Amino acid sequence: MLSARIDQSLRRLEAERIGDYRPAFQTTEGQPTASKPSHDAVKTWVSGFWRAMALTPADWHALAADERTQVIIAPFVGFIDAADEAFEPAADIDDRLDEVAAEIPRAILLLRKIAQLRASRPQAQHDVRRTKIGRNDPCPCGSGKKYKRCCGQA
Repeated sequence: MLSARIDQSLRRLEAERIGDYRPAFQTTEGQPTASKPSHDAVKTWVSGFWRAMALTPADWHALAADERTQVIIAPFVGFIDAADEAFEPAADIDDRLDEVAAEIPRAILLLRKIAQLRASRPQAQHDVRRTKIGRNDPCPCGSGKKYKRCCGQA
C-alpha cells in the first residue's frame, strides 16, 4: 500500500535522516535510479496528485494559503498545465523542472507528516461548535483587533 511505503520512509527519515520514498515517476523499470525522470512522466504523476488534492479542496487550500507550507507545495506547480497561452517559460526551464522534480519526494513526506500531525490533534478541537461572534470580541482571523474593527467592518 502506498501510504504504508510513505509512512515507512517518513519513519526512516525521522530516525536516520534518510528519505528513501520515491514516487512512481522515479521508479520506471529498467531505468537507473540516478537518471532523471522525463518531464512528461512527472507531469502525468503531478496531474494525478492534483486530482487527488481536489477531493479535499479546503484542506489543500489551507496549506497553499499558509506561507509556512507554500514551499512544500511549490515543486508541484511547475508541472501544472498553464492555461495562459501568453506564458513563455524561462530559458532554463528544463533545469528548473529537474530541480523541482527532485524535491517532490521530500515534499510528499512532509505533507504526510503534516497530515499525521493534524490527525493526532485531540478530537475536541475538531468538534468545536461555532458561536456567533460579538462585535467587541477578538476577531477570529487572529489579527488581535476587535471583530468590529477588522473582519466585521461593513
